[in-house]
Amino acid sequence: VSFQDHGLRDVMIFERPNPKTVRGKLLTISIVSTVTAVLTFAVLVFVFDFLTFRKSMDAEMMGLAEVVGRNAQSPVLFDDPATAESLLTSLRSDPRIKAAYIYKAEGGLFASYETQGWTPPSVVIAPPTSRPSSSIHHGVLLVSAPIQVEQDTIGWVTFHVGMESARAKFLYFLVFLVFGALLAAFMGWYVSKKMQKIILEPINELLMAAKLISQERNYQFRVAKHSDDEIGDLIDAFNEMLVQINARDKDLVHARDRMEQRVVERTRELQSEVEERKRAQQVVNNLL
Repeated sequence: VSFQDHGLRDVMIFERPNPKTVRGKLLTISIVSTVTAVLTFAVLVFVFDFLTFRKSMDAEMMGLAEVVGRNAQSPVLFDDPATAESLLTSLRSDPRIKAAYIYKAEGGLFASYETQGWTPPSVVIAPPTSRPSSSIHHGVLLVSAPIQVEQDTIGWVTFHVGMESARAKFLYFLVFLVFGALLAAFMGWYVSKKMQKIILEPINELLMAAKLISQERNYQFRVAKHSDDEIGDLIDAFNEMLVQINARDKDLVHARDRMEQRVVERTRELQSEVEERKRAQQVVNNLL
């Protein structure tokens, strides 16, 4: 007799999931694994994107600083701060540049440009070098490039670049990360819920078969095997156990029948002996 013949498969399929059951544990494992994988991948993408963004922004601003430095050679050489300030004012087309300064090699401020409402943070002014450089101070990207004439450094240009675009990018990433985590959790739950029956159905059938056997004492039940994995081996072992129990049950029945037959035969023998004794006693009584 097969377990499926009792129409109990659908009972377990539509049973309300319990968080303490195997079904709930499988859902939890699937959701946690999916969300962890998505978050790990997202963090790696964010780190790579941030480093790429920072490198790209540094390269762009250092290139612009070099261009301004080359154009500022004449104003610095001929001590023309008005032309230098006009040159720096042209940077207003890039809203990321909050302030720009030209310093002479001696360290004095030669020309400056600041956007309206900009308060320069307390930053360390980079010394003149032969190559452009960049660093972040108090949330501001500080870019410096030398002003050189025939290998001689006559001054340098410094940009104060706001990081609003980076912060906006970070906020967008956080929103995307939260949305992606929620979507991943939902997809993990949905896919797991659809596929977990591959594991749960054989286990549920095994559980219901054990309950039926315990209630009905009928060891002729057999659970159908659906796969050749560990669950399939468990079902084979369960069915083999039922075969052995059924065989032992039959042996016990046969032994009980034989015992009852022997009791009946012995009872007949005793009754026959009693009858013979009664007849012998009757004969003795008649002789007396």
